[in-house]
Amino acid sequence: MLDTNLTSAFLASRAAYPIMKRSGGGKIINIGSMMSLFGTSFAPAYAASKGGIVQLTRAMASGWARDNIQVNAVRRAGSIPS
Repeated sequence: MLDTNLTSAFLASRAAYPIMKRSGGGKIINIGSMMSLFGTSFAPAYAASKGGIVQLTRAMASGWARDNIQVNAVRRAGSIPS
């Protein structure tokens, strides 16, 4: 769950960063979840991965803003993976 939801977002963003910087900027959109705010007993790994997405997004947004790269996350309410 962590590799799929969090590590992949980190690696993809890290790979895109130099290209966006050379291009003068860009936008990265991560997919969060309401579970990043409200953990549950039945999906702890999912909630942890989505909480990590929120913090990763905040860190990249503040660090990469100087390079005109905007990083945001959208939270969706919906089904929880089984």
